[in-house]
Amino acid sequence: MTKIKKITRMRKKTFFSFVFILLLLAPVASVCSLLPYVDHGIDHNVDLAGFQTLGLLGAHDIAELFDCDKEVLSDLAKMEKILIQAAHVAGAKKIGHITHKTDEKINSCIVLVSESHISIHAFPLLGYAAVDIFTCGACNNKEALAYIKQQLQVQSNHHKKIMRGICKQEVSHVQYSSNKDYQGGERLGEHLIVELYGCEESIINNEKNIEEILKKAAQKTGAQVIGSVPYKFHPQGVSCIVLATNGTQITVHTWPELPEKYCAIDILTCGSCKPDEALAFLIKELKAKSLQVAKIPRGFSPVCSLEESK
Repeated sequence: MTKIKKITRMRKKTFFSFVFILLLLAPVASVCSLLPYVDHGIDHNVDLAGFQTLGLLGAHDIAELFDCDKEVLSDLAKMEKILIQAAHVAGAKKIGHITHKTDEKINSCIVLVSESHISIHAFPLLGYAAVDIFTCGACNNKEALAYIKQQLQVQSNHHKKIMRGICKQEVSHVQYSSNKDYQGGERLGEHLIVELYGCEESIINNEKNIEEILKKAAQKTGAQVIGSVPYKFHPQGVSCIVLATNGTQITVHTWPELPEKYCAIDILTCGSCKPDEALAFLIKELKAKSLQVAKIPRGFSPVCSLEESK
């Protein structure tokens, strides 16, 4: 595991300059918005008017990359270098990273940065890669994604941006650049984007607790944990990434200093793994009082298609 450097918490420094009042935001054409998660007996009807710190904390770019160079996707070492360099291009500071190769089917790499995380899950035989770039502060996600696409020699892609934080989530930007019609194509995985509110402060401010909880959550999906990288910000806040078999990843970034005790969580699974089981476990262990969640299919279908969890 990469040695973790001591890095000041950029998110906290930039937060107050980055906060927006949601009611003052110009309306955007929402192709698809976060849907309430209804299975776990907690308040999913979030009353945003009751929050003291109504605002956005980060930008999350989700990209489906098609017709990539299969030789590049097959080379895990090269993929690792590309993702680490992408973090540098974005202006993010790398803390640590994890890589894993699942036979010839999936190459995975996830990089924890002081501003959140960047990940890629590549399917070399299909020429497909699922990319996520989630950053806070002044990072340049657009340049990072452009660099990844260039290195993978991407011929077509679907891309959307989601703003994360204490707000009603909506898609703020969707781009399509496809030479082929992937409508109705194969779904390779599922991605849950989760906003948890009212979590237990003592839990979400402890990196050891968070790491163990995320490892157990990964196991709940049916995958085996490959590695993890936790990081404690000072004075408050935790980030942690967990990579498991079959292209499964779980990440969490916490803001215990906010009145809302907010956590940004991502659960991405492939194949027969069960992301809903991981989410139920996380809600219970973090003692969340309310949440928003979206289920996004990953693979050969437009990334903007959301469906309500059953």
